[in-house]
Amino acid sequence: MPAYLPALKAKAAALLQKGDAEAASSLLAQLLSESPDDVDLLSRLGAALRASGAPDEADAVYARVTTLDPGRKPAWIARIVHATQARDVESALCLCDEAGEHFPGDTELARRRAELLRRLGRTEEAVAAFDALMALDPGDPNAILDLAEGRLATGQVDNAISGFRGVLKDEPGNVRAVSGLAEALETIGDGAKALVLLEEACLADEPPVAPEHRPVIAMAYSELASRVSRTERIEEAMALAAQGIDTLNSAALVRLANLAQSRRADDIFARAIARMAKFDPLPLPAAVLLLKTADRIGRRALAKSVGDMIAARIVERDRLRFLKTRALLLDGPDAAFKELRTSTGPSRSAEEARLVAEAMIEAGSSQLAYRYLRACRRQWPDTMRIGRVFVRACILTGREDEALAAVDRLEMRHGASLSHVRYGVLLEAGRKHDAAELASEMAGTEGPQPEPMQMMRMALSLGQLEEAEAQIPALVSANGPGPQSATAFRTTQLGQMINEMKIHAHFGQAEPDRDIDNFFYPAMKVVEQQMASAPVLAIPPRDAPRTIPRRVLQYWDTPDAPEEVEMLMASWGDARGWDYERFDKARAKAFLRDEFGEDHVRAFRIANNIAEQCDLLRLCLLYRLGGVYADADDRLTGDLDMLTRSATGLILFVEPMGAISNNVICGAPEHPVIGLALEKALASILARENDSTWAKTGPGLITRVAARHIVDARESGEPVRFCLRKRSDLRRHVHPHVKLSYKSSASYWNATRDDTPRVLRETLEQLSEG
Repeated sequence: MPAYLPALKAKAAALLQKGDAEAASSLLAQLLSESPDDVDLLSRLGAALRASGAPDEADAVYARVTTLDPGRKPAWIARIVHATQARDVESALCLCDEAGEHFPGDTELARRRAELLRRLGRTEEAVAAFDALMALDPGDPNAILDLAEGRLATGQVDNAISGFRGVLKDEPGNVRAVSGLAEALETIGDGAKALVLLEEACLADEPPVAPEHRPVIAMAYSELASRVSRTERIEEAMALAAQGIDTLNSAALVRLANLAQSRRADDIFARAIARMAKFDPLPLPAAVLLLKTADRIGRRALAKSVGDMIAARIVERDRLRFLKTRALLLDGPDAAFKELRTSTGPSRSAEEARLVAEAMIEAGSSQLAYRYLRACRRQWPDTMRIGRVFVRACILTGREDEALAAVDRLEMRHGASLSHVRYGVLLEAGRKHDAAELASEMAGTEGPQPEPMQMMRMALSLGQLEEAEAQIPALVSANGPGPQSATAFRTTQLGQMINEMKIHAHFGQAEPDRDIDNFFYPAMKVVEQQMASAPVLAIPPRDAPRTIPRRVLQYWDTPDAPEEVEMLMASWGDARGWDYERFDKARAKAFLRDEFGEDHVRAFRIANNIAEQCDLLRLCLLYRLGGVYADADDRLTGDLDMLTRSATGLILFVEPMGAISNNVICGAPEHPVIGLALEKALASILARENDSTWAKTGPGLITRVAARHIVDARESGEPVRFCLRKRSDLRRHVHPHVKLSYKSSASYWNATRDDTPRVLRETLEQLSEG
């Protein structure tokens, strides 16, 4: 070894300690040119590259270290961490197994392996791994907590509670144990006990938790108190949480900021944002919150400047995801797709390909994403994340059977249970009873469970009132901190559906024929029966006489729509062989006055919101003109002629949970079903009924009117004069409800607020200036 080498190693270490990682990397690389197999130099270079924000280069160096000297555990750990952070969990697990051969019985590697198995959904193996971890050192509190957290994550809640309580018996102030036990208690529906536990841990006269850890517990208390609507001490707890702002990590700061925003605690929110802005590099969740905050104060130029500065400071592994999020938020989904396509180039990694596919889907190009992902799966057949996005693309293009087959292949290839994914596909396919049966089977297992929203929608579609109400606490909890509570939930669409079902259960069912005019659920059952019993009608040949005119109808309230909306509307306007008519508010009023009269104009003017205006206008346009009405946030991706070929004069699309959607309706002029819907919508608006838009003028109304037509047709012996199709039939030609940036406009911080905290504006302006 050259005599000068120790001194240069020391100099590199000093540079790294001073924070000059790039200079240290340069010096170490120079030294390695003379001693390329020096494992110590390589290890130091790996650390310097990681510190300088070059994780991929660092990983390549650490891979060489483990090849030259497999006994270097820190290098193995660094590689496992890199793969995990890159969301390549399968590779991280393989590295864990490989490292374990050189370090048998190592608790750190065993813990990481168990956690990776859990993340991959290999529940039984994860449970066994956590048990084995406990056996390595049964008296170690950290091992006990590792096991308890693992059991909680894999559904063994009772065993997890025992583990947390065991640690708290000896260490009443153990933060992990307090937090874990509170989470476990809330999981089993005992939020009250969880709240008492957290309150005693941080707000008691002599709390057992050390002062430096109380802010974290206080934040958990505040979040839970907000969810369960027990806010007596929430301000006190939030103030305590804010005392730790300077010591909280970025993830905790994001939680605190979201909580403060939901509680209108402007000062705490501004302080959390100011602290977050000092992080360099910036983790993704903090970066996204900073960007959204800049956008929500109503200054788009500031948001763009802040976005540029964040892009230069974002953690390198998250840079692409941030660029996608920035473009999606500020410029819309098409811009996000373009950004990713440009940033990644033609030679992409599996993760880059996944992000590009997701951007295609978000831009409404689901058919393109489906074809692209089929190619990706041939190139990366073992990648779970690409497989999961492919399942989503299959659903969005009306290929539910192929989605289920893809789930089967993923389970066989990875040895993991994906029952929760299968459950979602069954719901999207409208196979409610199959989904309910699967949910019952999953309830007795330790793997991931269906989401509360999915369970509630399924229960509502099956008329299971008690089961739907049972999901309210979990759904409120899943929404995180905020004004949402069980009481506030009753005002949402789902809450109002539950209220209606309770009213129907109490007062309805005496006159079934009248029930369908007033209640959604009995009407939905009539539609469901019609779908099941109606013969499959042959699609007429292309040259058959058309009943539905080749005319597309759309509405936007102003003459010029945002650019992203214009692009979606152009997909309809460019349909070959079809006329296109677009209405703004002025033209809509003139049309209503000329074709229907002043009552319709007045109803349009006094509608509760723009959605009710759209609903009324779509019915008027379809009734008088006929054609295809499409919402402005839907993208045409297929063949309009194929979509509208029918022997009937009206095509309606049924959502998986049973409602008839109204975002795309295809109809002939003066169709009686559209006429009846228009009559009822007009009367409801003019009477200023206080029902939800969904029920009064939207899908709820269309479902009730369609059910009335079906019942009347059966009684008279006449044929049903419309065709019901599944949403999958629509999705083969239309990508509905594309996520658009204008929809994420300010709901809290915005330009109309004069009281935006000055420190918040100054912080964001300083960030934008670098």
